[in-house]
Amino acid sequence: MTDDLSAPGRAWVRPGALVLLARVDTVVFDVDGVLLDTSASYPRVIEEAARFYFTHILRWPGRGDPIRADQVPLLKRAGGFNSDWDVTAAVILFYLAKAARLGAVDLGALVAAPPTLPEFAEAVTRAGGGLGGAVEVALAGLPDALRAGVLADWDRALIDRICCEFYGGEDGCEPMFGFRPRYVRGPGLYRAERAQLGAGRLLSSGMRLGLYTGRVMGEALFGLEQAGLAGVFAPEAIASSDGPYRKPDPQGLLHLARVLGSRGGIFLGDNVDDALTVRRYREEQPAGAPPFLFAGITGGVLGDRAEAIFREMGADVIAPEPGAVLDLLVRARQDGGSPAGNC
Repeated sequence: MTDDLSAPGRAWVRPGALVLLARVDTVVFDVDGVLLDTSASYPRVIEEAARFYFTHILRWPGRGDPIRADQVPLLKRAGGFNSDWDVTAAVILFYLAKAARLGAVDLGALVAAPPTLPEFAEAVTRAGGGLGGAVEVALAGLPDALRAGVLADWDRALIDRICCEFYGGEDGCEPMFGFRPRYVRGPGLYRAERAQLGAGRLLSSGMRLGLYTGRVMGEALFGLEQAGLAGVFAPEAIASSDGPYRKPDPQGLLHLARVLGSRGGIFLGDNVDDALTVRRYREEQPAGAPPFLFAGITGGVLGDRAEAIFREMGADVIAPEPGAVLDLLVRARQDGGSPAGNC
């Protein structure tokens, strides 16, 4: 066991969790930031889509970045933002409400004017996170007439579409989302993604494999195919956001445990909602359901605070990449959960 998460193949393990790891036969992955490195795709989608909405849809004057890719963790840390499209919608609503209060629509001036995006993110965290918290904070105290104007300019369906188009581009939008792009030209930002685990390593692990993802099914299957992972996960072992379960709903994990015949599982995730999914699973776990552990993968959407957040949320394992968790599971089974195992 080590606290040096920068060491290759290393992982931090909660005291007492080694015995439980030895019983794990099922590994459920989040996709973005865990199975796939999406650091150069989704944060860029949020940045580009928010700017596009103001400059090309609302045609606001001025130049500025409503949110930069490196600022996305500010909202992700609030929780409730498993959907990157919701992050984009929250940012756009924030600036629409700010413009209504200030009576100005110059994008550059609004980005610089208080309250800042970090201050907004802190307030959303205090309000409970997610798009619901963002709406509460952004619209707080606005007179009814101004509120109506803000909501009229806040076209959620159009925001979602623009996000899909930046992500999928001309080559991927239709197979993933079922429509051809109207606003965006060129290749999709999904092309910047890379698999963090190969098919051979996953299949040779001896584990039962599942996915619990915020992607819709078409988006998930397309991403797996592009990463060389097609066929690794059975369709029935994928819980996607267009199905009945959305993180942090623990029923998604319970469903996968049943489908896979699990006796003990571990969920690998990179954000607050992933950790909350396992916490709620334990709180609501019905009699006879298998235990589930949580492994927090750093380097994803939570940025440099990921390790501290996962420790605070009671993670069983923290690792810099998912392969380290697979290696840990193999050693734990070989050692029978002995504390002498090399973690």
